[in-house]
Amino acid sequence: MNKKLKLYLEKHEPLLSIKDYESGIVVTTDGKELLKYTDKNTKSIRLPPPLVIKHQNNLPMTQNNFIFTHNHPLEALGNLVFSQSLSIDDIWMTIKENYAGIRAVELFYTYVLYRPENGWNKVRKQDLVGVWKKISKAVEKEWQNNVLCGKMSLRYYGENIQHEIITRLSNHYNWNYYRTKNKNPKGSIIYPELEIVSPLDLPLWLKNSKLLSAIKVKNYYKKQYEIAKIKYPKEF
Repeated sequence: MNKKLKLYLEKHEPLLSIKDYESGIVVTTDGKELLKYTDKNTKSIRLPPPLVIKHQNNLPMTQNNFIFTHNHPLEALGNLVFSQSLSIDDIWMTIKENYAGIRAVELFYTYVLYRPENGWNKVRKQDLVGVWKKISKAVEKEWQNNVLCGKMSLRYYGENIQHEIITRLSNHYNWNYYRTKNKNPKGSIIYPELEIVSPLDLPLWLKNSKLLSAIKVKNYYKKQYEIAKIKYPKEF
């Protein structure tokens, strides 16, 4: 990774990770910020078309070294907190717009997908979604059985199932996908230690399980967000 890009991401992504609404930044592979935006009225944001970015920044039409980094706010249902990876929409828009990469940050992890050296190889949306659904179904069935049989903890399931699905999808297409565990930003926000459960919308297998009674989540999320707003007002 380019040194300037690495320094840029280390500075800005921790602040993205604790926002309670989605925000995105377009930056080049050599660390030049091109666009920073958000929409507090929607739950998610889409990758901006490269054509718009090139026009706004007077860039050549052939330039295609854009990276999109954005946050995934933690979702909660009652006292349950969900951990996520890149969504299938994130991945498809990255391919469609021929971005050099996409990154999604949250409190716990940063998820990264970079364009292969030989490009995206004309992946079709219909094929991509079909493979993703097949993999998702297989992983969910396998992992749910492991939880209910006591072979896997509910915390591990919730923290890793989406990552496992996207890992298998990336292996299918030979993509460079990985995640890194976030570190506490120096002198600022402290990431809370939370119990994480399934990102699924509480399916029957989980609703009927007695495992839920043992889950407790400490709500530090909004507190850390308020601290960051005071320390870094320009970022909010």
